[in-house]
Amino acid sequence: MDGWSDMIVILLLLIVLSIGCGEQKTPSPGMRMDYTTHLQQGIESMRRAQHEAAEAEFRRCIQIDSTQSAAYLHLGKVLAIQNRSEAVTAFERAVARNPDAVEARTWLARLYRSQREPARAAAQFEAALIKQPLMLDVRKEYVTWLLGGETIWFENQKMGSSGQIMPLNDSRILLERAFHHADKLSDNAINDAEARYLAGLALLRMGDYEAAIERLKVAMQMQKDRLDLRVPDRMGVAYYRAGHYRKSAETFLNLLRALPETDEWFFRTQWNLKQAYDKLGGYPWSLWSYYRFDQRPESTDTPQPVRFTDVARDLGVAKLDGAGPSAWGDIDGDGDLDLLAQGCDTYLAFYRNDGTQFVDISNHIGLKDVDSGFSGNLVDYDNDGDLDLYIARSGWSGPGSNALYRNDGGQFTDVSAASGTNDEGSGFVSLWGDTDNDGNLDLFIANGIAGDGSSNAHYRNNGNGTFVETTNEAGLHFDLGTVGAAFGDYDLDGDLDLFVTGFETPNALYRNRGDGTFVDVARASNVAGSGTLRGYVSFFFDYDNDGDLDILTTCLAGFKESLEGQRIGYTAPTDPAYPTPKLYRNEGPIEGWRFTDVSYETGFIYAHGVMGGNVGDIDNDGYLDVYFGTGDPDLGRLEPNRFYRNNGNGTFTDLTEYAGMGHLGKGHGITFADYDADGDLDVYAPQGGWYHGDLFENALYRNESENQNRWLQITLQGRQSNRSGIGAKLRLTVGNRTLFREVPGSVGFGSTDPYAIHFGLGDADRATRLKVIWPSGTVQVVEDLPAGQIVNITEPMP
Repeated sequence: MDGWSDMIVILLLLIVLSIGCGEQKTPSPGMRMDYTTHLQQGIESMRRAQHEAAEAEFRRCIQIDSTQSAAYLHLGKVLAIQNRSEAVTAFERAVARNPDAVEARTWLARLYRSQREPARAAAQFEAALIKQPLMLDVRKEYVTWLLGGETIWFENQKMGSSGQIMPLNDSRILLERAFHHADKLSDNAINDAEARYLAGLALLRMGDYEAAIERLKVAMQMQKDRLDLRVPDRMGVAYYRAGHYRKSAETFLNLLRALPETDEWFFRTQWNLKQAYDKLGGYPWSLWSYYRFDQRPESTDTPQPVRFTDVARDLGVAKLDGAGPSAWGDIDGDGDLDLLAQGCDTYLAFYRNDGTQFVDISNHIGLKDVDSGFSGNLVDYDNDGDLDLYIARSGWSGPGSNALYRNDGGQFTDVSAASGTNDEGSGFVSLWGDTDNDGNLDLFIANGIAGDGSSNAHYRNNGNGTFVETTNEAGLHFDLGTVGAAFGDYDLDGDLDLFVTGFETPNALYRNRGDGTFVDVARASNVAGSGTLRGYVSFFFDYDNDGDLDILTTCLAGFKESLEGQRIGYTAPTDPAYPTPKLYRNEGPIEGWRFTDVSYETGFIYAHGVMGGNVGDIDNDGYLDVYFGTGDPDLGRLEPNRFYRNNGNGTFTDLTEYAGMGHLGKGHGITFADYDADGDLDVYAPQGGWYHGDLFENALYRNESENQNRWLQITLQGRQSNRSGIGAKLRLTVGNRTLFREVPGSVGFGSTDPYAIHFGLGDADRATRLKVIWPSGTVQVVEDLPAGQIVNITEPMP
């Protein structure tokens, strides 16, 4: 055997063989007739739905002869019908006594699947189909499950007792298995359109678009149910991804002609038709308006021009990969910003900034063939003056070891185990901040989104290169699944608080008591939310320049809701449970640090499939703007990233198209950095989804705004506090206003901005005063700072 697929079959069979037999009782010859009688009586009782009687008969069979598989099989069935957990054990024992018990394996696979144990479920399906390859319904059931998207996507990999793991976290391996079985199904079900569709879907997600087109063509020709919209829809997507835009447009147009305007697929198909025609230069003049997507125009009120150009290809950072974070920092000490980029099922890339070009130096700095993660922080955890690397892995895919790499003079060494930070949860966003104000950066990890039972985790930095897990004693245990989180001192009491975005659960706002423990005050503070949204990234930031931190939280809205917001005639819902970004204004100490939901009045009225994002002053006017990365794992969902300009009057305006930042590529770990040192923030936007057929080139948007606004950049070096000044508060007085910023340890989708704080000054030529409040409590004031410079501030020792 050769290839990944054969290796996975071996792993699956090892899991299957790990189910032990245990002790077995051999019957005397005289008892075998009784066994058969009780078995038949049990089967008859089952037929009559007399479950208790059937169970008693099967248990009697086991007492007579525990070596036979049949009694365990039928006992499992009667227990499963009653939704009793003991059914799993019964089927496992049936398989242990007869490895050829295909029916028991099939039942066991379904139960493992329902218990969110996909590795074991896959193992049983695989073994059953090896024994009985002509079980076409079972094979179709298995393929459909593997291609179910969210079914596997939300689940975790589980360790079998053999110690082997079915790596469902690798989409390529999963899709290869799905295609293998769909292909087998096609061979044995000659007239089955569904089999061809499933094979085409697997190939599409694998990125083999031409082969997918051929399978989907056959499926369309064989379709008996012409109302099954999946096949023509996927055909249009496959043509689009293969670059056959005219064929794609024809396919979507034909689909539209078959749909009434009231059909839920109508606007989705209109939108996809628009994307195909956009690639061809726009709608043909002869196309009936009924088929056109009536997109709402953007505002033309743009007093501060904001424009970007994608220069990623020119500079060598157009990494082609899937969902991943990014991070900026000066790794080689030459004074400019280098870039870390990660993706899905790929190795990370570390790009050195040579001034005019970026060069991947991963292989030369101890980071060769390092697996990417869903979070990647450049952070000086040991306060030695250089940036180390932390990676949180697995996310949706289930448990996996996180990693910490110590930087020693530009060379990285894996210290994950030695430091105690190799968390085995389903890691997503990771945050760094000094939660106990001892001068050392502590670590928080969002875990459990895969349903594996892993809790969010908090690690205290011991200051000697090691960490200790303090989740429970800190009061931060939560195992229902988290993607996004953010640190910020919302009540200005001198310690970092924690906001955790709820994924179909209420949000949590953990107030830091100052003694190493936290208490959830989300409901009392009015930021718990509806508890129904698929929450993703969140931010603390002062959007209204009133001197305290507000909260912006996002969610992965459905495609239907996203498209509704892009159409002319859209009426913004006022329902707080509608899946728009939620902006909570901090009402300050007079109101007891409560928050008010101001999403509607500030302009966050459109639903987006937000998966990443960031905040920063893009146009240097002194107000923080917002950029969202959007999409979801569906290859047919092409949704533009969204840029919201802060108007400075308490409102935001969507200026995506005007700014040239509407990338259609599944946005994730967005970072802001002035990589070219010209005084304005540029944007790195990683793109791509989870499947290997959903890859896009990352974008580096160079800021080419033409306004004359000025800027200041403040770089901190802590001595009592952590070296990077994470958690420090900066109050900059510019004319008659004061700008407030807090240094974050992580942003958005597990990413890291440079720790230097960028201030836009508007038309002011200087700031009159800068006040720095360090995490240690030390207060430092600097007077009269002319615009257009980088100011380096070192914390004084007591």
